[in-house]
Amino acid sequence: MLLSGIPLTNILQAEPSLSSSLSNKPISIWLNTSQRKYRQFTAEDWKKHLGNLRELGISIFHIRTDQKNLEAILKHKDELDIEVNRWLWIMNQPDATLIQQSHPEFFMVNREGNSVLTHPPYVSYYKWLCPSRSEVMEFLSEFVGESLVYEELDGIHMDYIRYPEVILPRGLWEQYNVIQVEELPKFDYCYCDVCRNRFMEMGGEDPLKMPDPEKNLGWRHFRWDTISNVVQTLTAQIHASGKKVSAS
Repeated sequence: MLLSGIPLTNILQAEPSLSSSLSNKPISIWLNTSQRKYRQFTAEDWKKHLGNLRELGISIFHIRTDQKNLEAILKHKDELDIEVNRWLWIMNQPDATLIQQSHPEFFMVNREGNSVLTHPPYVSYYKWLCPSRSEVMEFLSEFVGESLVYEELDGIHMDYIRYPEVILPRGLWEQYNVIQVEELPKFDYCYCDVCRNRFMEMGGEDPLKMPDPEKNLGWRHFRWDTISNVVQTLTAQIHASGKKVSAS
């Protein structure tokens, strides 16, 4: 069972009956160790923190973290009887500054011809890699592989393994100051040279010359398939290491 975005400690303490009803069901949570309260954690701090959560019935942790904290967490994994999966952002790579500087062409381009590096949609940390490029697949394989060396790690949780939102849910329009009653070029990805040329090599029309590219099923399926290829390739790699894989 997943409880996300909820102060779980308060809920379970206030509602003992809820804690009892969940006692036989695995509970998963996400932890992002870049949050300020985790930045100075030691291995013993993690043991205490995860131990407290374990007492509440939480047994599965998807953790977005650096090497130092991951190793500290894994040190106490068996003792606490918990499952630890590393939570990785896949296509959205805001922290990959080296590749952003050395290979800006690896990143998505919208229908207006603007890169996410210079014109990120919605939020500044949206830095999305193009799934059509073989070099990107090599980078992602190495990126995921860095976590697979940890024998104690149970699995990988893949996040942002998709394209950016071309249309946000209606309830978010005011927050991001947008009106999206149709697919707008500013938010429509990816129209880089590699994507367009690969699609045309398959017999398709240049997407930039389409009057309504969102209505072209071939172009839509092409983009679905490029992401599916990333999912399948990384999943095979993770399973080959004997680890679990999940995605959101």
